[in-house]
Order: sequence, then structure tokens, then C-alpha cells
Amino acid sequence: FNPISLKKGEDWVLEAHIAERPEINLKSYKETVKKAKKQATKELETQIKKTTEEAKKHEKECKDDKHDHKSPKPTAEEKKNFTLQFIYRELVEKLKIEVQELLVKEEVRFDLDNLNNQLKQMNIPFEKFLEHRKMTFEQLSTELAAGALSRIQMSFIISEIANTEKMTVEKADLDAEFAKITDENTRKQQEANPRYIDMISQNILRQKVADYLLALK
Repeated sequence: FNPISLKKGEDWVLEAHIAERPEINLKSYKETVKKAKKQATKELETQIKKTTEEAKKHEKECKDDKHDHKSPKPTAEEKKNFTLQFIYRELVEKLKIEVQELLVKEEVRFDLDNLNNQLKQMNIPFEKFLEHRKMTFEQLSTELAAGALSRIQMSFIISEIANTEKMTVEKADLDAEFAKITDENTRKQQEANPRYIDMISQNILRQKVADYLLALK
């Protein structure tokens, strides 16, 4: 909302800006996901091969016998996350979701406020942070806007996939999450907190979509 007139004793006049949800055509998104999974596997294998070769080369050059030269292999969870991020990136690129500027600005404003609060907790002036990053405020805002745009696009895509595939959050899903809260008083408070329920519902739905995408063959 943008205040136009806030005179005492008179009706306030506000200018409202509303961002509409973009139309999303998932097209042949499943094929995009399958191709992305294959590309992710190939890319991961290339990275593992490269780090292994570098480790062997370092082992030959290093004279310290006590030093462990083995290259750590990615865990199953790391492989899953790598593949998932690869899938999301390809979906964003393929579907090209148009996002209204208002949504991006709001997300950037939130990111800037969050960053500013973190810097205050560490007693780091915002100007010093920019100086350390060798960036202007405009450059930082542009960087944050790019990340915000990608997150918003992915959020819309995940929501659309969930709707298309008729995925829902059941009471049993919420009960399983609440059961993780060991303190009984805290659990009861959260069970009655609509904002908390909405937050974990979104997380559950995102996880269901992620599992679904990773399982596509």
C-alpha cells in the first residue's frame, strides 16, 4: 500500500498494488525433469572424476605420508540435493515464468532487512559490508533481485506441479511434524498457530514435489 492522504479526521486514501499470480503452462515438464536428471548425473560424475584425479596428483606431489589424500565422495543426500537443484534450474529456464516486479521488490526488501539485522547482530556496519564485498548498494540489490526472481519462479512452479499432480497435505503429515516437537507446551502452541501450520504445510508440499520429481523415470 502507498499512502496518498492520511489527514486526521478524514478517510485515509491509499493506493493498493496487487501482484497477480502468473499463468503457468507446465507443457512437457516431465521430459524436462528426466533430461535434467540425466544431465545432473553426468555432471556429478564429471566432478567426482575431476576431484579424484586432483587428489591422486596431490598425493604424488605431497611428501607427507600421514596426510589423507583421498577425495571425499558425495553422500546420497548431497547427490539428491545436487540433482534437485539441477532440475529446478532447468525448469525455471524452460518454463520462463513471468513474475511481476512488485513481487521481486518485496522479496528483495525482505532480504535486505534480513541481511541488515544479521549485520547488526555481528556489529558490522552495512557500509563496511559493501566495502568488503567491493559492491555498491545498487549492485547488491541487483544480485539479490536475481536470486529473488529465481526463488519466486521456482515457488510458482512447485505450487503448479503440486496442483497438477493433486498433491495435498494431510492431517497425518502435520501430525508427524508436530510429533517432532518434544516440548508439550510448545507443541500445543504451534498446533494452534495458523502461521506455523501454513509454514510447515508449505514445507511438506515442497518435499512431496521434490520426492516426486526425483522419482520420475
